[in-house]
Amino acid sequence: MKLYTKLSDVPDDLRTAEICRRAIERSIGQLSDVPDYLRTEEMCRFTIEKERGRLSDVPVEHRTEEMCRLALALRHGSLSDVPVDLRTAEMCRLAVALRQGRLYDVPDHLRTAELCRRAIEFRQGWLSDVPVDLRTAEMCELAITRNMGWLSDVPFDLRTEELCRRAIEQEQGWLSDVPLDLRTADLCRRAIENGRGRLSDVPREFRRYEIYSVAIDHAYAKLSDVPDDLRTPEMCRKAISQGQGKLSDVPDIICTDKMCRLAIEKNKGELHDVPDDLRTAEICRWSIEQDHGWLSDVPDDLRTAEMCELAIERRRGSLSDVPDDLRTEEMCRRAIEQEHGRLSDVPDHLRTADLCELAVARSRGWLYDVPVDLRTPEMCRLAIEQEHGWLADVPVDLRTAEMCEFAVARNSGRLSDVPDHLRTYEMCELAIARQMYHASDVPEDIRRIFTLIEE
Repeated sequence: MKLYTKLSDVPDDLRTAEICRRAIERSIGQLSDVPDYLRTEEMCRFTIEKERGRLSDVPVEHRTEEMCRLALALRHGSLSDVPVDLRTAEMCRLAVALRQGRLYDVPDHLRTAELCRRAIEFRQGWLSDVPVDLRTAEMCELAITRNMGWLSDVPFDLRTEELCRRAIEQEQGWLSDVPLDLRTADLCRRAIENGRGRLSDVPREFRRYEIYSVAIDHAYAKLSDVPDDLRTPEMCRKAISQGQGKLSDVPDIICTDKMCRLAIEKNKGELHDVPDDLRTAEICRWSIEQDHGWLSDVPDDLRTAEMCELAIERRRGSLSDVPDDLRTEEMCRRAIEQEHGRLSDVPDHLRTADLCELAVARSRGWLYDVPVDLRTPEMCRLAIEQEHGWLADVPVDLRTAEMCEFAVARNSGRLSDVPDHLRTYEMCELAIARQMYHASDVPEDIRRIFTLIEE
C-alpha cells in the first residue's frame, strides 16, 4: 500500500471525509485540499479551529456569523470574505482591530468617525475611503502622518501650510495639490527635491536660479527651460553632465572647448553645435571618432587627407564632402562600398571598369555616369536590373532584341529607344502593355494590326 505524507498527494477519488479529517488533525492537510462536496459546515468549522483553512475556502452558504468571527479571530479570514449581510458594526470593528479588514470592505453606513480613525491608525484604510463629511482636520492630519492618505483627498479648506509640507516630505502629495497662496519658495524647492513637483507648478516669481538648479538636479527641468540670463557656465555644465541639456542650448558666449567635449561625450552634442571659432582640427577629428560629427561640419580648410580618410572610414562623411584633389581611387572605392559615395562623385579619370561595376552593383551609380567606352553588355544589363540605368544610356550597338525586351519589361526603356528594325509586333505589344510607348513610335504596319484588333 502506498503511503502519503500530505493530503494534496492523495488521489481525488481516495479523499474521504475520514481521511481529510485525519490529515487536518495531523496538520498535513488544508481545507483547500478537501474536495468541494466534502466541505460541510462541520468540516469547515473543524479546519478553521485547527487553523488549517481560510474563510475564503469555505463555501459561501456555510459562512455563518460564528464561523466568520472565528476565522477573523484566528486571522484566517479577511473582512472581504465575510458575506455583506453579516458585516455588522461589531464584525467590522473586530476585523479592523485584528488588521483583517480594510476600510473599503466596511459598508458605507457603518463607516463611523471612530472606525475610520482606527482603520487609519492600524493602516487598514485610506483617507479616500473615509466619507467626505468625516474628513476633519484631525482625520486628515492622521492620514497624512500615517502615510494613508493623499493631499488631493484632503478638503481644500483644510490644506494648511504645515499639512502640505508634511504631505510633500512624505511623498503623499504633489505641488499641484497645494493651494497657490501656500506655494512658498521653500515649499516649491522641497517639492522638486522630493520629486513631488514640476517646474510648471512653481509660481513664476519663485523661478530663480536656485529652483532651476534643483529642478535640473532632479531631472524635472532641462537646460532649454532655463531663461537665457540664468544659463551660467556652472548651470550648463551641470545640465549636460546629468543629461538634462544639449550643447545647442548653451549660449555661444560661454561655450568652451571643454564644454563642447563634455556634451559630445554625454551624447548631448554634435559637431555642428560647436561654435565656428571652436571647431579646431583636434575637436573635429575627436568628434568624428566619437561618431558625433560629420565631415560636412568640418571647416573646408581643415578637411585634410587624413581627416577625410577618417570620416569615410568611420562612415561619418560622404565622398561629395571630400575636396576634389583629395579623392583617391582607394577612398572612392571605400566610400562606394560603405554607401557613402556615388559614382558621380568620383573624378572622371578614376572611373575604372572595376569601380564602375562596383558602383552600379551597389546601386551607387547610374549608367549615364559610366564612361561610354566602359558600358559593356554586362554593365548595361546590371544597371537596368538595379533600376539605375535606362535603355537610352545603352550604346546603340549594344541594344539587342534581348536587351531591349529586358529594359522595356522592367519599365527602364521606351519604345522610342528601341532601334527601328527591332520594333516587332511582340516588342510593340510589350511596350504598350507597360505603357512605355507613344503612338508615333509604333511602325505604321503594326499600328494598323492593333487598330484591326481593337475593332
